[in-house]
Amino acid sequence: MEIRKLIDLLRATIDPNQRQQAEAQLDQAIIMMADCDMPVRQAGAIYLKNLISTNWQDREAEAGQPIPFALHEQDRALIRDSIISVYLSNPDPSGWHGSLLCLYQLVKNFEYKKAEERGPLHEAMNLLLPQLYQLEVRLLADPSEQSVLLQKEGLKVYFALTQYILPLDLISKEAFAQWMEVCRQVVERAVPPAALQPDEDERPDLPWWKCKKWALHILYRMFERYGSPGHVTKEYNDFAEWYLQTFSAGILEVLLRVLDGYRGGHWVPPRVLQQTLNYLNQAVSHAHTWKILKPHMPAIIQDVLFPLMSYSAEDHELWTADPHEYIRVKFDVFEDFVSPVTAAQTLLHSSCKKRKEMLQKTMVMLTQILTNISTEPSQKDGALHMVGSLADILLKKKLYRDQLDQLFIKYVFPEFNSDRGHMRARACWVLHYFAEFNFKQENVLMEAINLTVRALLFDKDLPVKVEAAIALQSLLNYQDRAQKYIEPQVKQIALELLTIIRETENEDVTGVMQKLVCVYTQQLAPIAVEICQHLATTFNQVLDTDEGSDEKAITAMGLLNTIETLLTVMDEQPDVMRLLEPTVLQVIAHVLQNAVQEFYEEVLALIYDLTSKQISPDMWKVFELLYQQRLLAIYNMCKEILTKDCGEDPESHAAKLLEVVLLQCRKKIDQAAPMLVELAATRLLREVKTSELRTMCLQVLIAALKLCVLGLCTLISMPNKPPALIEMAPKVVPSLILLFEGLKRAYAAKAAEAAEEEESESSDGEIEGDENPKINLPVLDLLSSDEDEIDDQGQEYLENLSRRALTSGQGMNVNVTINNIEDTSEDDDSDFEPNEETVLESYSTPLDEEDCDVDEYQAFKHVMTALQGQDPDWYNALTSNLTEQQLKTLGEVCVLAEQRAAARESKRIEQQGGELCLSKLVSVSLKHRLNIL
Repeated sequence: MEIRKLIDLLRATIDPNQRQQAEAQLDQAIIMMADCDMPVRQAGAIYLKNLISTNWQDREAEAGQPIPFALHEQDRALIRDSIISVYLSNPDPSGWHGSLLCLYQLVKNFEYKKAEERGPLHEAMNLLLPQLYQLEVRLLADPSEQSVLLQKEGLKVYFALTQYILPLDLISKEAFAQWMEVCRQVVERAVPPAALQPDEDERPDLPWWKCKKWALHILYRMFERYGSPGHVTKEYNDFAEWYLQTFSAGILEVLLRVLDGYRGGHWVPPRVLQQTLNYLNQAVSHAHTWKILKPHMPAIIQDVLFPLMSYSAEDHELWTADPHEYIRVKFDVFEDFVSPVTAAQTLLHSSCKKRKEMLQKTMVMLTQILTNISTEPSQKDGALHMVGSLADILLKKKLYRDQLDQLFIKYVFPEFNSDRGHMRARACWVLHYFAEFNFKQENVLMEAINLTVRALLFDKDLPVKVEAAIALQSLLNYQDRAQKYIEPQVKQIALELLTIIRETENEDVTGVMQKLVCVYTQQLAPIAVEICQHLATTFNQVLDTDEGSDEKAITAMGLLNTIETLLTVMDEQPDVMRLLEPTVLQVIAHVLQNAVQEFYEEVLALIYDLTSKQISPDMWKVFELLYQQRLLAIYNMCKEILTKDCGEDPESHAAKLLEVVLLQCRKKIDQAAPMLVELAATRLLREVKTSELRTMCLQVLIAALKLCVLGLCTLISMPNKPPALIEMAPKVVPSLILLFEGLKRAYAAKAAEAAEEEESESSDGEIEGDENPKINLPVLDLLSSDEDEIDDQGQEYLENLSRRALTSGQGMNVNVTINNIEDTSEDDDSDFEPNEETVLESYSTPLDEEDCDVDEYQAFKHVMTALQGQDPDWYNALTSNLTEQQLKTLGEVCVLAEQRAAARESKRIEQQGGELCLSKLVSVSLKHRLNIL
């Protein structure tokens, strides 16, 4: 069809009289012909939009109706490939923003895909990425707000495209260099006066600063993920070397100028500053970039990092106006990812840890600040902040470690009496970071603990109390001697912590309470109920607030974990557990009744703690909240696990649950017993890889057979026998014989599994090579200016991640060594015995108990012997129709019953210290055996 004809058809769609006929003839839309009138082009766009809206998806035809029209896949592909390029080639900028948003969403859909799954995206970007670059270059010269907003959207597209995978087949080195130059120019260019006019809180949201932020995002990500030799996967090794030599120097020069501006008093947005410091932190590891950075580093530490880490006017305003918000901001883990203060702390730590002379120069500067009597409190705060950030490094250096006692006495302890709350908080913070220090003077440790406890209990400022609580937890973690100093006030401390938790909803303080409960279980038992009630009330309070959903979830989870800790440590005190249960039940019911699914795992852990020893009537009501029909719920749970591919470990637990129900609930589940047994029997018909699952299923069958034998024995020994039983008398003993044959096979199969497992464990215990494997822990030495930091372990991890995923189920032989490491920890794992019972084995049923006097073989023999002497007519009715083979089997059952009785007696005497010849006992027993055949 000729183009002019199409134009006439589009013009006709404007006329109501010709619209239907024109649309019926249109096969495709011509929108972007420059020589078309605007009304015609708009008509084409509207027609295309309507066509896509109504006919994009394939639809099934209704019965008797023709197949509805839908765009062919080739047409859809053409539209997808063309629509964005049409927008980008549009000279009218008003259409660009929408196209860039569309392109961004397209890239976002593939952002987390594997490289092999990004084929369609790369095909589209082969066409679109060059056009996107041309648009960015065209816009760079225009500093207007609309232009910069479009530049930002283009940078976001490039970042999403390259954040996790850098497609070198799509982005050549030449194209990569072009994008790096775009980012460099964006970071370096000055902003117009309009970008500095609003208040500082509003400026980061302006397009000029956001554009710089995204340019820095790209620069840092390219360096950190693809441009750091020794820290990248092998496919980027060559690229990393090329990047480091080609771009790092030029980019560092630009970033150093950004920091020079900040030092000179120019305002820089927090995120721009953070990303700049992140880039410098990455540069510390490489000799090439460190040579550029080294001359500037002392000035950066003094004029950039130190002010950032000092108490600021903004901090003071927030502390004074809203201390609760101050606590939330300072302890927000998400805030750390975007905070320039955290970036400054990381850069300081990296440079002092990895590069020679930096620690010494930094400590000289900090010492001068601390010893100068004219130092402002905010500056002293910054100095202590920097000292605490270097704590792990200082503790490893004897020169500094030997002076720490004096550091505390002269510069930290006096701040606990400061009239400025932030200095008291900083003193607590320093003790927190130096808690691992081995105090040489006992009085210094005692003073540190007393001051921390005093700040926690009596300070007027809530942020100080929070910092003191966290410092106290660290001291308990690392200082064994601290426990005796804290114990006299532990109840008061616990109650104060509950008040702080209620007031701040701070997760870190919740962790302090967990630690306190674990360490002082006996001392806190009298107030355990009060503690639990506080935690439960705070949990409900947190759930009822709508603000900060992420933080709310973390805090609520911490509260539930603290309640679980309380239940765990009070487990051996049943009186306390009974008092705790009603309060915990309120929490459980609140979550279940309101379907707060994110806390189901924690709530189920609480239910486990309350039901591990016994199940109260109220706890059964909790089960009814989950499933009202108890037995059916258990059956469905086990069926779900045993009939689907859920893994043999959960299947073993399901089979164990079936056995427990059969034995614990006998006489109450008679109608359901066949269904339960069928589940275990059916599972045995499929492949079973582990002996544990096979054993568990066999135990279900054994339990069922045992109960059948015991039930029939009870039935035939009843004095008043129902007519139906008398009528079925000839079939009772044959049925019992069949049951015993099944038991014999089941016992044999179980014994074979046990023998095979024991043999497997014995062979597994024979380890070739060194009997005392050791572990090599790398020691990071300081790097010279011409040395790079190579992350061999991290690189190997990145390269082998996919292989490990494939082989995660296979065993690995690891030979490692430990050198010059003294482990003085008392880990509970050191008490592990390889022959300890598993969770499944440790749970016993009534028939598993050592003192259980119920044995199905002995019970049957006893009943038959009694019937023969006391009711011979009934005995004859039961045995008169037995075949010769059945009589033989019956005799074997009686012999086995005597052997089992003899074995039990022998074990009993042996436990009492005596010895008995089993064969003699069996012989004596056989002489007294009644001939029932």
